Amino acid sequence: MGRIVVIEEDLLVRAMLQCALPDGVEPSFPGDEEAALAALTELRPQSIIIGHTTGKLSAGALCRRLRAQVAGERVPIILMDERYRDDALARTETQAYDADAYIPLPFNRGDVDAALTSARERFAERSGKREQSLTGSYAAIAVEIEAATPAETEAEQAAFSWTAFEDRVKRIFRNLDRLDHYQVLEITPYASPAQVKDAYYGRSLEFHPDRFAQLEDREIHEKIYQIYKRVSEAFRVLSDADRRSQYDHEVAGTRRLRAETVQKKLRLGVTLAAKRYLGEALRAEREGDLEGAKSYLLLAHEAAPTNHDIKRKLDEILARLGEAG
Repeated sequence: MGRIVVIEEDLLVRAMLQCALPDGVEPSFPGDEEAALAALTELRPQSIIIGHTTGKLSAGALCRRLRAQVAGERVPIILMDERYRDDALARTETQAYDADAYIPLPFNRGDVDAALTSARERFAERSGKREQSLTGSYAAIAVEIEAATPAETEAEQAAFSWTAFEDRVKRIFRNLDRLDHYQVLEITPYASPAQVKDAYYGRSLEFHPDRFAQLEDREIHEKIYQIYKRVSEAFRVLSDADRRSQYDHEVAGTRRLRAETVQKKLRLGVTLAAKRYLGEALRAEREGDLEGAKSYLLLAHEAAPTNHDIKRKLDEILARLGEAG
């Protein structure tokens, strides 16, 4: 089924979603709205899920901003919120925000699978209607393109190129402290000395401050300068065999520590997800919904397969339903 982008800051909800996604679906979790916009183009996801905790922008504003991108017009968007237990509210906001489906919180595997399927179907239907409505406009568009003067076209292309470069500068600068020397030069750790040199010349030409000496936007100018400094530092280290060897040793240790930290956070998130699913299962049992209790317990068991209490409760519910454990 491919990759999906999930815009959600709550680690617990992320872990719950990972447990509930169908097999074959690989989630990606951008760090913020800007990273999500970049992921939309770079990852080309099958779907996007916008959660109830998304950062600075509301889910509605973020949804509209994604739709404003060319790539955002080509992917189904699913909203996720605890308020969507109210179907009427969920349908109203889904339509208002130009989304395709919704997932209520808390959810089970069936909720997620149904939302992904519904989003694909509704998006395909809407895309078909949009293509039909555009058909009659193609002739007018062709006339406008033909009538455009070369100067106008060149000016538009120049404006687009600068906007793309400015976005690139902002994205690199935002992550500059987290990028290692290889990432700054946009090469792999296995790059040859010649490849290091070629990458340096390419990045140096792209970000050399002298090219932007007349730039009025001093904020962008400073960001370009800081990127160039990092490019020069990266080349100074990676072009020297001894310095590169020492740097590789230091980076390997840092990456190992970072990976261990991420794994600890993920384990904690999965543990909390299992507890929440168990709580939802017990609530469903109290309300007499044994099928719902079973669904939540299956998710809890998948999140924490070695937890004997969860397994024991699951067996109990299955026995009451007359199913084999």
